[in-house]
Amino acid sequence: MCYNVRATDILFISHERLAQAAPHTFLDVPPELVVEIMSPSDRWVEVRRKLRGYFAAGVNVVLVVEPDEKIISAYRAPTEVVEFEATAVLTLDDILPGFYCNLAELFGT
Repeated sequence: MCYNVRATDILFISHERLAQAAPHTFLDVPPELVVEIMSPSDRWVEVRRKLRGYFAAGVNVVLVVEPDEKIISAYRAPTEVVEFEATAVLTLDDILPGFYCNLAELFGT
């Protein structure tokens, strides 16, 4: 058996999905949300490859955080993206009801 092992910066998986996972092994069900925080050495070609892999595995939303640009891009598919700039409030009610993030506070602007 062959496994793809992915390491994300942050992820969210609901209790419902986690209950479907096999015990005592790598996580074998996809999280609902993955967050990738870009560093200066990250290349977009690699980020796009990760996006395709996450969506192929069944992830619902991928957030790509660009700290230098003070932007968070919310992907719901590899080509479906909404950008949130430093003055925005990010919400994900379909995945995390009631969650919000004031990006000005997050980025310190």
